[in-house]
Amino acid sequence: MNDQARAEWLISTGWEEGFFDKGITLEEMGDLIVSGFKECAKPEECDSRIMSGESCKCIRQNFPSPEHFEFYKVVRKDFLKEKALALLARAVEGQQEKN
Repeated sequence: MNDQARAEWLISTGWEEGFFDKGITLEEMGDLIVSGFKECAKPEECDSRIMSGESCKCIRQNFPSPEHFEFYKVVRKDFLKEKALALLARAVEGQQEKN
């Protein structure tokens, strides 16, 4: 294992074990849920993503622990679903007003 791979493994393992969990405020989590977060532009070319999967650098920089990231994924999915339903409802309502 080269130095870069070893460092990535150590950091991702520490993150998975919660050693770096400094917490996150509800406001910060809410902002992430509403806005999303920037992942690797090309995950298939990202060394960190290749070596660590969902423990990669871009995820670790945004979420203090795997539990926070899992919570984000569930709530973000629901948020986007509700947002899509609201847009669809407005479109249907607008169409009905035209008729």
